[in-house]
Formats: sequence, structure tokens, C-alpha cells
Amino acid sequence: MSSKQYKPFRITRILIAFGFNRHILFAALKNLPSFFRDYRKLKKQKQSNDDFYFGFCYPNLADKKSDSGTMRGHYFHQDLLVARRIYENKPVRHLDIGSRKTESPVDILNCFR
Repeated sequence: MSSKQYKPFRITRILIAFGFNRHILFAALKNLPSFFRDYRKLKKQKQSNDDFYFGFCYPNLADKKSDSGTMRGHYFHQDLLVARRIYENKPVRHLDIGSRKTESPVDILNCFR
């Protein structure tokens, strides 16, 4: 093989070394429309509630379809802490948004009821 055939591979390796990953880029571009759609829905819902503050947005567009990852012990202890604080504050209503598939604070809260 000539050096011209290796050139795209070298460029790709250099870009990866500096944090550029085309798979992540394409996933982010693919998920961009759904991000804006969800963001507009959330903003529309927020109009009726002044208690909810929108800070600066840091979207991670490439992970919409990815798994949560592996479970480790510190997440379980974090869930225990959160569940205890929710229980102590005794809210009239609690919404759990974005919990993992297993061992969420809501699962632990069920033990208190």
C-alpha cells in the first residue's frame, strides 16, 4: 500500500487523539431534532410554573439511545441518601425523572410506605 492509502487512516487517528469521534458526531447530529422537540415541550410546560428555573443547557446528544452503564455500589448508597431525604421531607407529590432501570430512589421509597 502506498502512503496515500494510509493518509485517511492517519488523519482519523489524529482526530481521535484530539477527542473527535465521527460516530459520536453522527449520533449527536441524528439526535439534535428530538432534543429541540423535547426542549420546546419542556419550555411550554414551564410557562405555568415559576418555581422551575432553566439554567444553561449542556445537552449530551450522543447518548440518547445508549445504556446507563454498569451498576456500582456508590450509586446504591446515593439512592439510599436521596430516598431518605425524600421520606424525611414528606412531599405531597414526588416525580422521579431519569432514574436507572434498577434500584432507583422510588424503589427504596416503596419500603417506607
